[in-house]
Amino acid sequence: MQASTSTDVTTLVSPEQENDINDRKDLSNDEQTPLLGIKNQDTKKKCQASEWYAIIPLFFITFSAAACLPAQLQFYTEIFCRRYYDTELEGRNLLDQRDIPNCSIPEVQEGVASVTAIIQFLNYGTTFLTVSFYGHISDSKSRTSVMFLSTLGLFLVLICNVATYHLYDYFGISLIFLGPLLRGGLAGDSGLMVAVQAYISDCTTTVRRTTAFSYMMASMLCGAMVGANLSSIVLKATGGNIMSPLYMSSITLICVMMFFCIIPDSEHNTTQQHKQKPFLDQINVYKSVKQLFTVKVIHGSRFTLPLVALAQFLMAAIALPPILLYAMLEFGWTAYESGYYISFTSFLRFLQLMIIFPLLTKIFIKSSSANDIDTTQWKFNLWVTRIGVFFEGVFMFGIAFSSNASQFTSATVIGSLAILAQPAIRSLFTTSVAPEDVGQVLSALAVLDALAWLIAQFSLNALYGATVMIMPSLTFIVCGIIGIIAFFATILAHHKSGQLNSGYEEVTDV
Repeated sequence: MQASTSTDVTTLVSPEQENDINDRKDLSNDEQTPLLGIKNQDTKKKCQASEWYAIIPLFFITFSAAACLPAQLQFYTEIFCRRYYDTELEGRNLLDQRDIPNCSIPEVQEGVASVTAIIQFLNYGTTFLTVSFYGHISDSKSRTSVMFLSTLGLFLVLICNVATYHLYDYFGISLIFLGPLLRGGLAGDSGLMVAVQAYISDCTTTVRRTTAFSYMMASMLCGAMVGANLSSIVLKATGGNIMSPLYMSSITLICVMMFFCIIPDSEHNTTQQHKQKPFLDQINVYKSVKQLFTVKVIHGSRFTLPLVALAQFLMAAIALPPILLYAMLEFGWTAYESGYYISFTSFLRFLQLMIIFPLLTKIFIKSSSANDIDTTQWKFNLWVTRIGVFFEGVFMFGIAFSSNASQFTSATVIGSLAILAQPAIRSLFTTSVAPEDVGQVLSALAVLDALAWLIAQFSLNALYGATVMIMPSLTFIVCGIIGIIAFFATILAHHKSGQLNSGYEEVTDV
């Protein structure tokens, strides 16, 4: 059933409200033109922003993060393994010895998991406090500046790890904790994704946006796949020098930061609106999340955005469980096998995003009429979100009950379908509201992501550390339960025509 017409609206609202609705419709214009279409034509001729200016750098950023992840994890393991045996052997110094005792023991794993929890807490804790501010900077000043600062934060993490490796006798492990603190203070992962998604939204139409978000996720996964694979090759070529991937990643990030300095910034129509916000409102995370309940919704019921945001929150909470630590413990993996596992996982998800998702999108768009294309796209995104969230829960249960590496790999193959939810959720959020509200909604989603990662990384690593000697798989069982809860949250979300949160239009179930 179609949404209420303008004639119906005039019988239900005041003249002031009607003007507000008409303004929103003019801005939206069904989003058949990109948000960049509102900018000055002369500027457009001089320097046209493109979604690829944001998508391509993500490849190199995730390439850098994935390339150093296995080596970084092994670096932490070796440091705390040596510290553990130093204590056990009554002060005997093992730091300069090549023959290190077995580090794949529960006692060492417990220490690494606890330290990892602290590192993630510092990273996502500071990100949680600053992401609203950087969301405001992205809307009112520059998308590219936030991308640059977030990349700088990751670069500083690598520098701190390299400094710890070479100057351990002087600084101990203090720099390991300084890096994540700086990264979170410089927008972190959440701030980067807010700026990138807003940049893409500025450059695309509704139909193109869903595919663009799919390419965005595919770029990230391709970067992770190539980075992890190349990391294993570099480790083998350098005789197991765990710092070599970090050197490679540092050089890559320097190039990315230079690229962000020269690309054009996107034009967006929220600048004047956000400039009037006081500083305390910019960093107020409560007000940022509250916007999910107060923002006017074009598609969906009144609680669609909060329900989907809840699902995304729970998905983010279980996105980074200690899978590699678990594989090291159960199957005796090292950084070499872990690198190939990350590459394999990324390749599977890359195929889902580059082949399956665009194919499904094209099929659904062809089956819809020209007048109903936005509604069909919205419903498609919701259903794909439900499917992806469901398989995330299945993946976690599969990991928990795997008794060998083959079963572990099979669970990974099935769980790769979960990645389909990520571009669908992002498109769902940006097409559910008017163009001028996109930045606010993405900032609220980033706050929830940061909070989820903050809670999850601290609690999941702490839970794994507490249960690793009793029941290592318990952490993944808990993650599976959380995934099923997220699935039911998406089931409760549904479409309604003409829905606006403040009651502007008549609501009709579809």
